[in-house]
Amino acid sequence: MMMMNTSSNVTSVDQFQAVLGNKFTSKNQLIEFICHELNFPLNSIINLYLVGSRLYNCHDENSDYDLFMIIQNDFTLPKIDKLKWFEVENDKILLESQKEIIQQDSIPNRNENCISFRSDLLDINIYKKIQFEFELKYFLDQSLFEIASLSYYSNNNSNNNNNNDNNNLNEIKNRERIENCILIENEKYFITNIKTGIEKSSFRSPFSRKSSNSYIKTKKKLCVEHDLRVGLKSMFHSMKILIFAIQILKFGFVYNFEEANSHYEYIMSFNNDIEKEQEWYDNVWNQLDAKFKIIKKDLEREFHLLAPKIGKQQNNKKK
Repeated sequence: MMMMNTSSNVTSVDQFQAVLGNKFTSKNQLIEFICHELNFPLNSIINLYLVGSRLYNCHDENSDYDLFMIIQNDFTLPKIDKLKWFEVENDKILLESQKEIIQQDSIPNRNENCISFRSDLLDINIYKKIQFEFELKYFLDQSLFEIASLSYYSNNNSNNNNNNDNNNLNEIKNRERIENCILIENEKYFITNIKTGIEKSSFRSPFSRKSSNSYIKTKKKLCVEHDLRVGLKSMFHSMKILIFAIQILKFGFVYNFEEANSHYEYIMSFNNDIEKEQEWYDNVWNQLDAKFKIIKKDLEREFHLLAPKIGKQQNNKKK
């Protein structure tokens, strides 16, 4: 049976409750609740993290619990029923574009290796170890780099793989608070595959695509579907994705999970429950677009300088 490291960190009760909220009094209580809801044995879980708004420190008392779980390869996942168990959608266009770097590696069956659980309180993405490592290696999901970044935060950090001289682990932003988001950690996933020009160009793809898609989604959700909550969050994610990408390229991991929160505060200032007309949604979009298209361009410029795009023609010339 695998030993579970739930790390009892030396942090104050106030800091601990600031992350967990008032529904749970300890990490163990939350872990037990998750195992019960999923009907998963504890020893099937390799790593378990609080992510989303609680990780970014922009949650409130009504926020649910977004989590990411890495489980053993031999564990059989439940069937998708679209009631509580859902498919984790992938970016098929991105997968196709990355086949050039995947080369001879066989592609794991995603439908067998990952699933999403949703309830009123929990929203959990669950990946088997093989799927997580494959998608991280081949840059198939930008959010996995947030998960891997958490390997740098825990007290038992022994990073022998990262040679970035800029990393001063004692100066990580809000380290003590982030440690409370690490519920179970038996394996670490230090980011070591963005050193060469080709690797940086491949790293660029999922971040650029997701940021652009989130920006476009904002307008659709606001002006067409009138889904204010999702629309505003999409704008925040569009900025956050680029900010985190820049941090990873500069420091080797996400150094400050709260850097985008100043944008979050402005974006969410438009959030209210008053019934609105079409003109109101259009006006919100116009204000957001006027402000953030400039910020997005500046972030993209910095990101692209750190991760220049290497096209097929350039690769062929080198050959």
